[in-house]
Amino acid sequence: MEVVVSDTIREDVERYIRINDDKTVHAVIVYSVEDNAEDGGTVIRGAYYGYCGGGVNDGGYFIIDQENEDIRPLTYDDIDAIESENSALSQTYNGLMQEVWKVISDEDGELQLTAIGAKLTSQSDDDEVYMSDSFDGDALDEISKVWQLATSFDS
Repeated sequence: MEVVVSDTIREDVERYIRINDDKTVHAVIVYSVEDNAEDGGTVIRGAYYGYCGGGVNDGGYFIIDQENEDIRPLTYDDIDAIESENSALSQTYNGLMQEVWKVISDEDGELQLTAIGAKLTSQSDDDEVYMSDSFDGDALDEISKVWQLATSFDS
């Protein structure tokens, strides 16, 4: 599955890419942070795709709203339901998944970096992980416990 809308990445999206020893991609996580006008806090909305174990790649979405104690993964079915209730929010999530597919492609079940993904990871001092400057691993550590991906974050 390869979905690429444009060859530029959004500047308002934070990214995490984990690379395997064989240079295939283990997982990609992207998110954006929104101010929540109702309570003055922030809401993190994101998308992910990667290795789940047993030769299976899968993805989904998530929300982290600490103020309202809403920390959960969202499935593709959840996004379909959101679309009928709030098309703008659905577009937010679908735009985040498009950002995932800008940095990886799924070739024969192996996740590979795209040219954009390779450019991003080449900027990292770490051969195994790329994290954008403002990526917050601490905030995502909590939700990583319920993801299907075999990815964990060190606090």
